[in-house]
Amino acid sequence: MHAPSEAPLQATTLGARRLRAPLPCTRWPCLQLHPTPSTRPLTPAPLTPAPCLDQALQAEWFELVAECAPRAGATALLRAAMPSLAATLLRALHAPPPLDAREATEAVLGLKGALVLLARAAPPAPLGRLLAVRMAQPCGAAASGVEAGGAAAGGTAGSCGAAVVRALLVGLNSWLPSWLLGEVAACLWAMRAQPGFALWLAQALEPDGVPRRGVSADAKATFAQACLEVSSRAHFKAMLKQFTGGKKKGSQGTPQAST
Repeated sequence: MHAPSEAPLQATTLGARRLRAPLPCTRWPCLQLHPTPSTRPLTPAPLTPAPCLDQALQAEWFELVAECAPRAGATALLRAAMPSLAATLLRALHAPPPLDAREATEAVLGLKGALVLLARAAPPAPLGRLLAVRMAQPCGAAASGVEAGGAAAGGTAGSCGAAVVRALLVGLNSWLPSWLLGEVAACLWAMRAQPGFALWLAQALEPDGVPRRGVSADAKATFAQACLEVSSRAHFKAMLKQFTGGKKKGSQGTPQAST
């Protein structure tokens, strides 16, 4: 038998010596590495969702709740979540996107979801009856996530239902893209079936500046009466468009979502 080669042994011994040897940066303190701006530990930033992500999350939740609207069993499970649902609806209706993004679909996904939910959650749907109870109550804690005064004149004064109607009327006159007029009209048309809609509409129109400054009390009274008496949805939409200022210049229909 041949004697084992000494080369592997020498390599192993050399490797052990290298492992035992102190690192240069510990032998010479002057060469120790100090943290640089690129190597310092990073402090985590607050986990605040981006506006478009927030809109998408709201839209998904509203869509899920809307699917439960005609189902009595599913609606019963949502009873405990109604305060949170009302608060999220108010935030969606009082959160104008930046001026340069107001015509983008992604910037109003939450608002569109809220409109769909309000349109489907109307009597005789089980969720409609449950939502009517919440809408009849004062905003209170539901308005805690809405900035003081909200986006609408009068802010969240009155009941939750009044705050919703007021936000839609003022929004159509100010920041809502005109291509959402149909969805807003469908929403308010469906909300007319709620037992308290007449009171919500009256409360919504009370503050000065709804839907804009300069609208007289007589004009508001005429609009409110027509809203309750009109029998044609198309007529209702045209009347709503006229009362809130009509189509804004520069708006060209529903935009396509960016990719």
